[in-house]
Amino acid sequence: MSDHPLIKAEQIGRISAVAGWLGVLVIAILSLVPGNLRPHTVLPGPLEHTLAYALTGAALAFGYRGMDFRLLCLVGLSAGSVVLEILQAFVPGRSPSALDAVAGSSGAALGMLLGAVLSKLFVPTQRQ
Repeated sequence: MSDHPLIKAEQIGRISAVAGWLGVLVIAILSLVPGNLRPHTVLPGPLEHTLAYALTGAALAFGYRGMDFRLLCLVGLSAGSVVLEILQAFVPGRSPSALDAVAGSSGAALGMLLGAVLSKLFVPTQRQ
């Protein structure tokens, strides 16, 4: 019975949810480490923020299919991006950026939308 598509969808959903929460943790840690310890990519800062929040949002939206919880995740990710930017004022070598907060919030919205669409397209619904 383990080959049933709904069982596989549940497993993928659990993995996606865990990946989403790990994304939240990684974003928080990397947002609050001192500037000299933060890894850097070749991407501009706002694009890094957009991608990080989009991937996290997509994973959470794919892992949790309830609209209420998805909305709560979107609000939480957006508020978190603002709070983490403000907290950077107290971290050596870091400075808050309104553009980065907007990029994070925008990425969260894009990711949540992408995750919701992908889950609707690729996860079978239960028939009653």
